Amino acid sequence: MNAWTYYSPMWGGALAAGVVYYNILGTVPPGWRVLGWLACLVVALICQMLMIGAQGAFGQVLPVIGGKSIRGSGAILCGTLLLAGTGLALVGLVLTYEAVTLGGRAVFILGGASLTAALAAYFWNIPAAVRDFADEK
Repeated sequence: MNAWTYYSPMWGGALAAGVVYYNILGTVPPGWRVLGWLACLVVALICQMLMIGAQGAFGQVLPVIGGKSIRGSGAILCGTLLLAGTGLALVGLVLTYEAVTLGGRAVFILGGASLTAALAAYFWNIPAAVRDFADEK
């Protein structure tokens, strides 16, 4: 897998959000246009987080800097928490936008707690990460 295929969800998310934003650009006040392009970047990062979460939950491997990978149950835990946290945070944002403030806040807090737990589990499992492509002797 090369960089283009690994980061394709980010590029695809940015492209899709950019096309949608470009189509509504005429209705956006001039002072808010920069925030719209920043929102496209946020969508790109969310798409990449979902891909990394799926890689951990279903592929049972998460990359670590330095040519290592978290494998097995640690990767499943991190990936599942990342998917759940991202999904819950997005649902919380939609509920808050639709004026369901208490429910939206509660779901958003659960999503934030899940993302925090995913980050903690990821750092907890870094010492157990195995080197990729190591010589087996």
